[in-house]
Amino acid sequence: LGERARKMTSYLFMIGGALGQGTRVLLTAMVFRVLLGDIFPAWMGESGAIHASIWFVGVFAVLWTFMGGIVTVIWTDVVQFLIFVFSALVTLAVVIITLGQQGISIGTMVNTAYEAGKLHWLNWDFDLSMNYTFWAAIIASSLGSLGSYGTDQLMVQRAFCCKNEKDARKALIWSSVSQVIMIICLFVGVGLWYFYQKANIPNVGPAELHPIEVSNNNVLPVFIKYRVHPLIGGFIVAGIFAAAISSLEGILSALAEQSISSLRAAGKLKGTDANHIRQSRFFVCIWGVVLCAMASGFWEVWQGKGLIIELSLSVVGLTAGGILGTFILALNPKLRRGSRALPWAATVRALVSLARDLLWVVVVVGGIALALYLFAGTWPAVVTIESESMVPHMNVGDLVLVVDEDRFGGLTTWVEGQQTGHSSFGDYGDVIVYRPNGADSVHPII
Repeated sequence: LGERARKMTSYLFMIGGALGQGTRVLLTAMVFRVLLGDIFPAWMGESGAIHASIWFVGVFAVLWTFMGGIVTVIWTDVVQFLIFVFSALVTLAVVIITLGQQGISIGTMVNTAYEAGKLHWLNWDFDLSMNYTFWAAIIASSLGSLGSYGTDQLMVQRAFCCKNEKDARKALIWSSVSQVIMIICLFVGVGLWYFYQKANIPNVGPAELHPIEVSNNNVLPVFIKYRVHPLIGGFIVAGIFAAAISSLEGILSALAEQSISSLRAAGKLKGTDANHIRQSRFFVCIWGVVLCAMASGFWEVWQGKGLIIELSLSVVGLTAGGILGTFILALNPKLRRGSRALPWAATVRALVSLARDLLWVVVVVGGIALALYLFAGTWPAVVTIESESMVPHMNVGDLVLVVDEDRFGGLTTWVEGQQTGHSSFGDYGDVIVYRPNGADSVHPII
């Protein structure tokens, strides 16, 4: 698409990389704040301890980047992956063993989690205010994966380390197997939720519960600190630290290289290979300061309110769309022009192609919605149970198809059902969804 497009995507990558990795620095700092809280003097306070942890992580990451190149990154990735899996399995095992000592079985934990909606993973609602729905997942798994595997410098950086294109393809395909690890991590989350919220473990004191009450992001480091053997806990902390440093080393190298490439392309930076190494280290230091400053800024604005993973995903999305859009345009050979092509890159052909794809999505989604409406006569036709009023016949998180009151004949009241024997969901009569006094401002009740 030309030189202007290259510059624009370079700038977007550097901004997005700084934003996204800044949240990872903050996450690592929060873990160390919990685990090493006793070493921070009281006068520093919560924010001071977080900022100190941020800059400690940043300095270590810069020094680690100086010590090695991409080979160090890859082998650090391998080691931290093994520690990561081990840590997840150990945490889950400790939860299960501790609950077993209190006479609580795995089945009890799973049933409680199911009734609370913790195992509910399919949400068909069309509510745009909800973060996690089936429709959002479709977009994330398609456009999101295309952006991750096609435009993320960290991913491309690792793909270039493969022997050839065939091996790179194998690596990307096999990386999908890591979803199994994600499922294990989700069960770890369920186990920690049950441990601290439902199990009523007798020896859980205020010192252990306070950090969790401050922020749910602290639950794993708190569990490691108070419930895992110090030797194994140290091993897990090493894994968390290795994962953070590996990610930071990769982005620092990528940002430094991108900065040098942009300046050299503009003719503002020259030199030998030896100078190139010195220049790289200089920009590694610069970007290290930027990432730490970004993490400190995030903490001052965010203050631990909400889930940090949502913060991370939201800030990355600020630049990911522009990079992905440029990547998609570049796939069309007819749009690849000269050095000043960007103003004309988004031609009518590209806009028509984009409109056609969007129209196809609208047709498919609209067709499904129309079919549900024609069948049920209501909108939305599928709703999620949010209360426990219908337990055990309906549990929190269950999906329910709601039809119009006269769709399949008239309604049967409880009295009529008692007389005729008509019942549904364990009692006489029909189950209805209504708004008290017909008020639209009131949440529907089942």
